Amino acid sequence: MKRTIRILAALALVAGAERTAVAQSSASIRAAGMAGASMALARGHEALALNPANLGLPGRPGFSMALPRADVTGAIFGPSLGDVVDIFRAGDDLTDRQRTEFLDKVPAGGFELRTDVQVPWLAVSVGNFAFGATTTALIGGSVGKELIDLLLYVRQYEDVDQNRLNEYRVGNTAGRDALYTTVRAAYGKEVDLPFLSFPVSVGVGARYIVGHELQRLRIYEPRVDLNASEIYLTALAIRSTGGKGYGVDAGISARPLPWLTLGVAVDNVFQQMKWDEGIELRGDEFVGSELDDEGLDELYDRLNPRPFDPTAVPLEAYELARELFTEAYFPRVVRLGAGVQFGGTALGASFAAKQGKGDLHAGWPRTLAVGLEQRLPLLSFLTLRGGVASSLSGASAYSLGTTLRLGPVGISAAATATTGNDEAAAQNTFDGTRFAERLAAASGYGLTLGIEIGGF
Repeated sequence: MKRTIRILAALALVAGAERTAVAQSSASIRAAGMAGASMALARGHEALALNPANLGLPGRPGFSMALPRADVTGAIFGPSLGDVVDIFRAGDDLTDRQRTEFLDKVPAGGFELRTDVQVPWLAVSVGNFAFGATTTALIGGSVGKELIDLLLYVRQYEDVDQNRLNEYRVGNTAGRDALYTTVRAAYGKEVDLPFLSFPVSVGVGARYIVGHELQRLRIYEPRVDLNASEIYLTALAIRSTGGKGYGVDAGISARPLPWLTLGVAVDNVFQQMKWDEGIELRGDEFVGSELDDEGLDELYDRLNPRPFDPTAVPLEAYELARELFTEAYFPRVVRLGAGVQFGGTALGASFAAKQGKGDLHAGWPRTLAVGLEQRLPLLSFLTLRGGVASSLSGASAYSLGTTLRLGPVGISAAATATTGNDEAAAQNTFDGTRFAERLAAASGYGLTLGIEIGGF
């Protein structure tokens, strides 16, 4: 029984080990430093992802470019990262108090990770035109509270609590990830409206998406055959290894006063995303007596991917396959923004909202943000930023950022701390169809560092 429990723990780790990642991501380092409040202030390559209409406004840079960088944010729902590190450090010296205190911090729905990663490989603007490419990974996973309880008890006492065998469950031990690359181009143009005396610009953007992976994994409750004194464990992962899609964006910007810019943008006015249906299966139904004779290497071999054969898969595989493509496309996102610029001082405010269905979305479903940017008077090569954002459902984020300018080159950095709400605390299921929404329930940190040329 003890070895079977350890094998179950190994299954939970190995099944999710294929992808490790670490992103509330922003369109640029400037946006990250202002908590995402720079939509109306975006110029040059920044406008590519925030509002293509800004490419047509007066004062746009003739050329700007952002070099590759990584936006990394990890969010944990439940115990903090420090709590997790402490429980691992305790090792075999784990005490009842440490175990109980850790479990008290695990919600009823289990310990959950929700992370996004964005790697903008390149973003370039030349006059009214901009283009770029970004790879995005969206990752979520959870481990059931009962399973955590069991594993910690076994670690402490090297045995299971015989009086609680009927209480132990695998619970919500599941995961999901999506990996894709977006190639984007946008164009903005000022329009002549005789009834308006101030500049107005319209813009359009087009995106082509290459899907690299869409995956779900789950460990199911053990099945016990009392007559045969046998336990059966099922751990499965279903994966599509490719896909293609497109999206069309649009925006409008206006400058009613020399120091005020207003804008509206809509991502995915039209969109489509299709994943390959020739899916792969990893995992199997494992028999406890067989597992006693297998090492981790043999176990890992049984988790290697193979084509999904409907005639030779566990029944649970059909359920997981049906869930794989649920809302695996992009939602419409509407953004409103306002920006004020007085010399070296800029103030921005923005609102963004996800509309309708579609799970491939990095960040909160709704965001209201304000941010401030200040170029230092006596150190004109240095700009400082700060901002605060709210999910309008109890979560908040605080950001700081800076840019050091060396001629046409800017070295920028931004850091963000996010505090989650408690809306998901009462939920007892890991619901993959709420993949994006659950980020608002988690707390975490973000850091981004990169180099930009022009566009200041």
